Amino acid sequence: RALDRPLSPSYVSLDASRPWIIYWSLHSLDLLDGLPEEVLMLNIVKAIESLWSESLVSLPSGELNDDPLLGGKGNVDGDIVQMIGGGFGGNVGQMAHCATSYAAVLALCTVYGAGAESSEPSSQ
Repeated sequence: RALDRPLSPSYVSLDASRPWIIYWSLHSLDLLDGLPEEVLMLNIVKAIESLWSESLVSLPSGELNDDPLLGGKGNVDGDIVQMIGGGFGGNVGQMAHCATSYAAVLALCTVYGAGAESSEPSSQ
């Protein structure tokens, strides 16, 4: 039930840890085989989506020429390549960071995994 309510004021210091709190809560519930129903899981995905922030990334073109995934992508402006990038912030409006992005992706994987398990055909 704690996933569908805001945290109490005493947890204000955890404002930038929202993806981690979501992940830790989901992971704990998953270990106890008690993940919430689909409606709440969809709300969790919406909450995580609200943490996404897009940014323009500028990289030296020399670093991207040999890259099999990024080579030839982005807008080339002289020696600089500009690409749209982004990640998940600690809370709405906060700058994206690799640690909070990692926690957000782990939480999304937990939600996806729960959906994949429930959509498998029964062997009975």
